[in-house]
Amino acid sequence: MTSDTIPFELSGFIIDTVQEQEDHLTIRARSTTTQAKCPDCDMVTQRIHSPHHRQPHDLPNSGRSVRLYLEVPRFWCVNEQCPRCTFVERIPAVVPLHAQRTQRVTDTLKSVILETSAEAGARLSKHLRMTVSADTLLRIARAIPLGKHATPRVLGVDDWALKKGQRYGTILVDLERHCPVDLLPERSADALEQWLKDHPGVEVISRDRGDEYIQGASRGAPEALQLADRWHLLKNWNEALQRMWNRHGKVLRQATKHVQPDLETTETDEQAAHEPDPPEEEPSH
Repeated sequence: MTSDTIPFELSGFIIDTVQEQEDHLTIRARSTTTQAKCPDCDMVTQRIHSPHHRQPHDLPNSGRSVRLYLEVPRFWCVNEQCPRCTFVERIPAVVPLHAQRTQRVTDTLKSVILETSAEAGARLSKHLRMTVSADTLLRIARAIPLGKHATPRVLGVDDWALKKGQRYGTILVDLERHCPVDLLPERSADALEQWLKDHPGVEVISRDRGDEYIQGASRGAPEALQLADRWHLLKNWNEALQRMWNRHGKVLRQATKHVQPDLETTETDEQAAHEPDPPEEEPSH
């Protein structure tokens, strides 16, 4: 089946044909642009060199995959001093330069990778009729710009493994919003100091007891209150108890032997106090 209408907008193009198959649509369209600006020298030109064709994938429609065949003009640059002789019309609103998918497909895949994972997203994309590989989803995720976070009032500082046992960085967490705010490529005092100076306003710093983080926090935010975080407090408390037991284990075991009989006697007395009295025997006649 062939028609010249599509169920979505494709601004800036004239639809030539829409070929409908059982599992996909093929849409052929021509650009209406008659002039463009050179990407190098910004000179506007109307001299068309030749047509250029692009074949991006678009969002699926009614359970069918969609492929666009777009004809866009290639222009001559009229600036004789410009090193670029010809250039193709840019259509970033529809499909970015060199991309194999329209922008709206990429935006949808961003949501998929952020909500799932690369492997799960790749499996899901097949059912969505936007089949991509896990590696492609990872490239899309890495291209997403990181959002800017407000400087946290209460900052958590800890290390994380780039390569366990060999390379470590520093993770910074907003402990009031319960979300990470930055990753530093090393766990050094200088790196933490510089971050704190670039993000003034931290009032409380929760950290481990390593010298690097103590020095970095003291130099970068001298007015901030520094606290040992809960996990390291419990870990240090457990290690202190273990050292005490290793040092005084014999004495503690001897003390336990003296205390144990008294505890058993006390428990026996308490049980006897709570036992009901035996019923009285009826007198015999």
